[in-house]
Amino acid sequence: MQKPFEDLIVLDLSRYLLGAYTSLFFADLGAQVIKVEDTKTGDLVRGEMPIVNGESYYHYALNRNKESISLNLKDQEVLERFYQLVARADVLVENYRPGVSKRLKIDFETLHRINPDLVYVSFSAYGQNDPRSLDALHDINIVAKTGYYDLTDGAVALLQPSDLAAAMVGIQGALTGLIARDKARGTHVDVSMYDSLLWWNAMLDSRWFFYGKTLTSDMREYPSVGYNVYRTKDGRMVSFGLYENKFWNEFCDDIGRPDLYDTLKDTPKQNPTAYQAIVDFAASMTFKEWESWLADKTYAIAPCLNKSEAIDLAIRTNPQTINYVNYPRFGTALQTNTPHIVGNMHSSLAESYEPALLGESTRSVLSWVGASTKEINAMVERGAVICADDDDSLEVSA
Repeated sequence: MQKPFEDLIVLDLSRYLLGAYTSLFFADLGAQVIKVEDTKTGDLVRGEMPIVNGESYYHYALNRNKESISLNLKDQEVLERFYQLVARADVLVENYRPGVSKRLKIDFETLHRINPDLVYVSFSAYGQNDPRSLDALHDINIVAKTGYYDLTDGAVALLQPSDLAAAMVGIQGALTGLIARDKARGTHVDVSMYDSLLWWNAMLDSRWFFYGKTLTSDMREYPSVGYNVYRTKDGRMVSFGLYENKFWNEFCDDIGRPDLYDTLKDTPKQNPTAYQAIVDFAASMTFKEWESWLADKTYAIAPCLNKSEAIDLAIRTNPQTINYVNYPRFGTALQTNTPHIVGNMHSSLAESYEPALLGESTRSVLSWVGASTKEINAMVERGAVICADDDDSLEVSA
């Protein structure tokens, strides 16, 4: 099956979610993505729990369809070979703290001289030129700086909002840089996690302005009486997405409560009586009874599935997006596909290949850029590179 990025080469020097999510987009859609990992630990996601059969859930979620090379870029000979790889690349992704890439001699200016067409994507907390990016910060800290937790009373998101927002901006920036290469050769895409999340906060921040430059947790639009999650009789949950008056009024008629017509967008604090009425109605039926009751309804109410139910449903209804894949080394792993369909071109989980061992492609990639077997073996012996097949390869080539 043809894929849109089959002619692209992407180098991913990043760690954790930001760069991995960005490069996975390109990998799933056909690009040759090469993870460039260090020789000490590799990408730290390899050690994130839970670990099964020696492999991390994090690594398997984000790093399929990628090759792995393990290089010590402080070794001059290795660095020169890396430069030869850069000369062939289209996109490079990194999330070093500002200044580190320059010390390693792999900053945008250096690599732009080697490959003027390279699209170089940098992730940092506040951007490459903001001194705050030198601080030790993670997603939770960036989210805190946007005022989000003040609106959720400190409830921490299960996903990483600033990481995911920045990854989306990174993908968009890389694509923009690739499209613009005929106008401006080579582009430095400077992605700020903070700016990316501010972009995602546009509606909340506009709401703050329209309320007279104030917004607190008790002024949130949601949850409201008609847009909320309620407990069922057996302790499960049901979600109400009744945002439009038409559907809310229809629901109120169905439960014999036309007196609630005007309460749709009241918050529980503003109208505790209306809120309690829906609490009581939700609790009058079990989860299964809710499913039966909703069978002939057309308004936006849906039972809340647990994770096992949700994954089972998704695999049955959307197997092209989430499914089990049988890998030669690990065995069966659940994988979630990049969902983009471009004409008749899209990613296929059935055609995906397993997340690579650390340094699994070191030997083949170094050979591709001109290194001899003798040269690679010498690099291995002095610890300048890691090859997943160290012992066997050294024995064969001796």
